[in-house]
Amino acid sequence: MGEIQNAVPQEAVKKFSHLEKRRLLSFSPEEWSKILYLLKLVESTGEVQVDLSACLDKCGKPQLFLLLIAPDWAGLVNTVAGFIHEGGYNINYLTAMVDSLGKYGIITTHIILENEEEMKRVEEEIRQRLGLLKTIARGGGSIEKLVHIGTKKLEVYEKVVSAIKKMAREEELKELLSEKGEVERFIISRSEAYLVERKPEDLARQILTNYRFQKLLREKGRGAYVSVENIETTREKLTCISAAGFERDLSLDDVMDWLREYIPDYIRKYDKQFVTSDGIAVIRLEITDGSGQPLKEEELPLLERQLFNRLKRRRQRETFELKAGTELLGRVLIPKLIQEAENSGKAQAYILPGKVTRDSAEFKLILVSPVKKDEKESIHDRLLDSLSAEAGISVSSAKPPTRMRGFEVSYINLRADLAEFNTEEEIYDVIKQRLQEVLGEFRDFDEGMRRLDRQKMKQVLASLENRGLAPRFVKQFFYAMDDFYRISASVDEITDQIMFASDILRMYLKSGSNRVLCDFIERDTYVLVGIIGPQGEFNLERYLKTLGKFNPVLTVLDVFGASLIVFYFKKRDNWEELKGALEALEIWREKIKK
Repeated sequence: MGEIQNAVPQEAVKKFSHLEKRRLLSFSPEEWSKILYLLKLVESTGEVQVDLSACLDKCGKPQLFLLLIAPDWAGLVNTVAGFIHEGGYNINYLTAMVDSLGKYGIITTHIILENEEEMKRVEEEIRQRLGLLKTIARGGGSIEKLVHIGTKKLEVYEKVVSAIKKMAREEELKELLSEKGEVERFIISRSEAYLVERKPEDLARQILTNYRFQKLLREKGRGAYVSVENIETTREKLTCISAAGFERDLSLDDVMDWLREYIPDYIRKYDKQFVTSDGIAVIRLEITDGSGQPLKEEELPLLERQLFNRLKRRRQRETFELKAGTELLGRVLIPKLIQEAENSGKAQAYILPGKVTRDSAEFKLILVSPVKKDEKESIHDRLLDSLSAEAGISVSSAKPPTRMRGFEVSYINLRADLAEFNTEEEIYDVIKQRLQEVLGEFRDFDEGMRRLDRQKMKQVLASLENRGLAPRFVKQFFYAMDDFYRISASVDEITDQIMFASDILRMYLKSGSNRVLCDFIERDTYVLVGIIGPQGEFNLERYLKTLGKFNPVLTVLDVFGASLIVFYFKKRDNWEELKGALEALEIWREKIKK
């Protein structure tokens, strides 16, 4: 005990009373002095403390003594050792311990070097990275994840965070920098090579663009966004495209196909797509032209505009499709709107696009709101007054509201004067503003539809996983289907349609002919009719005129230079009449041999 009292300060004996005598004696008086000093700083500030000093070992060789004290967490020792090893330095020995309360971790390392010149060089290199070491030792969800994938990524992370703090608004930083936030997910999902080759400012701008696009899409519930810029990496100069939209309307393949129209010989250098849990597709494409050069700065706004014009085009439904969709409103949509209203306690609104002409656009607004007995004027009447007062919006018709399960269900048909609006998104914004004024907080059910879509599509992809179909074709056909049909049909029924469509397409391509091919299959409860031919070269109206009266749900897809159409008919009492119509159109079963 006398030996400890002489060689170890009493304060150290007290704070590390749980350690064995030999452990206490392993530190010199000078080392104990530093340990106790830094420990007091950590206790008073809660911040990680680091000290680096040069000295000689017992044999007179130069060495560096690194001391770190931090609030303890599992993995702290491996993190510090990994930091040193990744710098290319060898640790002669390392000690690690906690104080008697188990609150703080104390790590010491000795790095033995060949000569004084090397010691000075290594000391300078490590000092330049001490800020990163403090960040690593601080721990936390994001840091602990990044530690496992290398300090290079951590260095990039720190620089990107610093850049984003200069670019983003205060209210954005909390979401961007939180655990599992945009910055953490971005750094983890990109390769180390990708990150270190690009400037932190360019990475930060990419992250911020992705974040803002997603935020806008969630707020508006529709639309698409695109940004084009040139950047310079450590190896080359690139033109970079960031795009975002809902997965049903946008994919990386779409962007690459559309870009090929603008720059036929572009060279793809990097691409990435991810889809959020609520169905937003975020795309990054980095390219050069055919000679390996980025586009000229003056060309970037034009490319951005061209891509935006392609992205914003929504699928246009034909009149017969709307009719079929409307039949599903009462059976599918209204019950789901009421269910969402019951679950969330919020009014639900859904806006369906209708016929669009050069001068106007039609919309159907369906609203489910709680019945309030004490109100003198119904929500339906107040909403009609509010919408009618909006310049450029007129109410073309409205049904008296009905009551179901304690909710008021309203159907309102609107017409928008396109001379008053620049984009379709502006019309939606105006309608939603009026809804907000009347309802207060409400939910745009488009969000619910997207969620149901995502769930159904995952099930369909899983069902077709081993059937030899390209995922791109499956997604294209799925999202080309009628919205309400998709959420009401079973997975088996949808996969049956996709397999049928794939068979027709395969045989058409195999035949190498430019003639129209037809086929149909009969199931217990429905009939599928497929027609395929050269894009824009066969008379679809001929088929619609004959088959439209049977209320089909239609899926139209342009693929590989062909137009593919699948009619879905619910089997009813008029089945014999439908068969006669198919015969009249020379649509025979098994005409296309499988």
